[in-house]
Amino acid sequence: MKKRIFICAVLMTSALCFASCENTSPDGTVSTSSPSAGQPSDDSAQNDEYIPEKDADGYKIEVAEVTDAQGDVVKDDAGNPVTELNIVDDKGAVITDASGNKAKPNIPAKPSKSSASPSGADNGNNGGNGSNGNNGNSESSENNAAPLKPADELVAMLWYADVANVNGKAVFKNITSDTEILDITFKIKDGAKNGKYEIQFFEDSDRSPSFCNDGDPIKDLDIKYIPGYIGVNETAEDTAVPDSGLSFAVTSASGKPGDTVTVKCSLKNVTEPIAAFNAYLAYDTSALEPVSVSKTGFISTSGVFSSNIN
Repeated sequence: MKKRIFICAVLMTSALCFASCENTSPDGTVSTSSPSAGQPSDDSAQNDEYIPEKDADGYKIEVAEVTDAQGDVVKDDAGNPVTELNIVDDKGAVITDASGNKAKPNIPAKPSKSSASPSGADNGNNGGNGSNGNNGNSESSENNAAPLKPADELVAMLWYADVANVNGKAVFKNITSDTEILDITFKIKDGAKNGKYEIQFFEDSDRSPSFCNDGDPIKDLDIKYIPGYIGVNETAEDTAVPDSGLSFAVTSASGKPGDTVTVKCSLKNVTEPIAAFNAYLAYDTSALEPVSVSKTGFISTSGVFSSNIN
């Protein structure tokens, strides 16, 4: 079952928040018997709680004590402090949604002791170019999704619109027209072989890209993913974008080993309001290294954006 690790907009003012779809409890709290982040649990008989150091999107997980309105630590029936899982940025600040609620981590599936670790440079595990992100060639995946990749082999991105209470109703500042949204800078590694390297959309059993509107109920929008390419010592052309249908397009760039190059991400053919999105980009780790992700266009001044790349 694919998990959408993206923060959804809830429209009524009684629940103006965004909540990640994950395996933790709805309120994100766990008992003190749970281990610290990065440590597996020894209590497998009841819960087998697994709390990695980082979540499936590369965000650091913080285990924090829950406090009440007076600032006192909340305790369970046994007198032990109650803790919760939060995600924090690179400065240690807790990431919150537009209503100030703490965003919760997307806990990945607990790795099996008998399963092999994913390959660091797995050129065959491409997300593909299509709305589902799968290339259909992975015989080892039970649900035909691409095999799992470590978070540090992906560029993860998450955005959701600003929201305000207007006359008792939630009003979102949505994306309503075509716009550039991101500049992603890569370094071409020394020793990278000549050729074209695809910057492609990625999906696996722990990560599902999603774009949604602010309807009631919220609706996932169909979207086409248009890959970009980075040419090493050769020219890489942009991929043509269809004239109709919402598209997330990545431009191409060219350079030589040691260069830094930037590709641009844009939303094209926007006909419905976009209230939030999350997506993942995969790249060839043998040739490319992400350096930075910068907001551009509409989302540079509106909404809340997070990425696992600074």
